[in-house]
Amino acid sequence: MMDPYIATLQDATLAQGQVPVLSGVNLTLFRGEFTYLIGKTGSGKSTLLKTLYGSIPLHKGHGQVAGFDLQRLTRKNIPLLRRKLGMVFQDFMLLTDRSVADNLRFVLKATDWRNAQKIELRIGEVLEQVQLSHAAHRMPWELSGGEQQRVAIARALLNFPELLIADEPTGNLDPETSREILRLMRHLSKYYNTAVLFATHDHLVMDAFPARVLACQDGQLQELSH
Repeated sequence: MMDPYIATLQDATLAQGQVPVLSGVNLTLFRGEFTYLIGKTGSGKSTLLKTLYGSIPLHKGHGQVAGFDLQRLTRKNIPLLRRKLGMVFQDFMLLTDRSVADNLRFVLKATDWRNAQKIELRIGEVLEQVQLSHAAHRMPWELSGGEQQRVAIARALLNFPELLIADEPTGNLDPETSREILRLMRHLSKYYNTAVLFATHDHLVMDAFPARVLACQDGQLQELSH
């Protein structure tokens, strides 16, 4: 039977280098659950996200993400962990020299998709889910900021992630577009039964779409509401 949770941290200390940023961290993220992560700049949000996707090592304590023990991550298995994760950032990080479809094709080929027919089918599926089927052959610079972020979300969905980590994904977008992106991510979380950890400063978006809230403050991770 599949575990109901996708990520856990137990009595964990998270650090940048050898400098502790968050301590005594206990966290459980459940499959299909949408969770906000808030906190001032420098409070530890990015440290938490980077620890979960293996960019920095777990300093102390216990943790697992998508079946991977964070204390036993190696250069060899970090790419395997990341295939189970989707990541969306404030900067869209699209390859500007190739079309939307080619951006997605690049990721699939890099993650060992070999069947050309399945690759095209998956590209079509994710673009339809983010309502950008019409934009497959357009270049990223021809799209609005909101459309580019939708492409980034489509890219994050390609490998059916169990956890979607979103680091300020609406930070460069206007309020209306921000709400559209959040509505889309909430819908896709339910559709895929994917957990979403959504770091944000945008309290207007949070008020419009209430969910569980975790806060980094005073060196601790605290749950504010559910």
